[in-house]
Amino acid sequence: MKLNAYCFKWGEKYDPAYVNRLFNSVIKNYDYDVVFHCITDNRNGLNKDIEIIDYESSKIHELSNIFTIEKLRLFDPEFIKTENNIIFDIDALIINNMTPYLKEYAFSEPRFIKNFWADEISVNAYFHKGSCDINSSYVTWKNDQFEYLYKFYKDNHKKINFLFKSFDKSLFGIFRDKLNYHPEKTVYAYNFGATKGDIKPEILRDEYIICIFNTSHGVGKELHECDGWAKDMWEKYDE
Repeated sequence: MKLNAYCFKWGEKYDPAYVNRLFNSVIKNYDYDVVFHCITDNRNGLNKDIEIIDYESSKIHELSNIFTIEKLRLFDPEFIKTENNIIFDIDALIINNMTPYLKEYAFSEPRFIKNFWADEISVNAYFHKGSCDINSSYVTWKNDQFEYLYKFYKDNHKKINFLFKSFDKSLFGIFRDKLNYHPEKTVYAYNFGATKGDIKPEILRDEYIICIFNTSHGVGKELHECDGWAKDMWEKYDE
């Protein structure tokens, strides 16, 4: 089961090690063929086996006010390959082999992350202040499963641009009852925990597949700021 993996890197916030270690981690934790793509404005320092896509070509200009809206372009079948696809944020740390989960799931439906560590009541009550429990750090889909999202955003870009400041918040505000999500024990957050009953930060939960860092809110440690198990595991992906 061939896989197309995608990540984004633009600007100077993250150095090439983030992409290269993510690339190595995907290759080592998936048992079939992978084509790994980086959508970037600068390929300097990136592994030569990474497929490069020009960042400018991914931008959705009518939606330029929305943070990480570039991910939406990957749902346009005319822009990317219509196969089994995954978006990773570059600060994702793969803990275990992804193959059993992806093979069983077989990309039967498109999936986002549900922030199971967030309190649903508080999220709904404070959505107007930025609360959100949908996360696009690890998105899986096949063929044209997400084409409807791409078309909706293109057709309604003026309203969406006015109402929302990030891709995740727009998904929460418009589509939260219509989306599918990865099950619990798939993804957890290094800085926020795993479930409402398990919110201890910075620990290894080795029954999960992926650990995300989710620092876009300005809270928590970045991967390069970590020590202990996270630092050791991340740096091991240099090998």
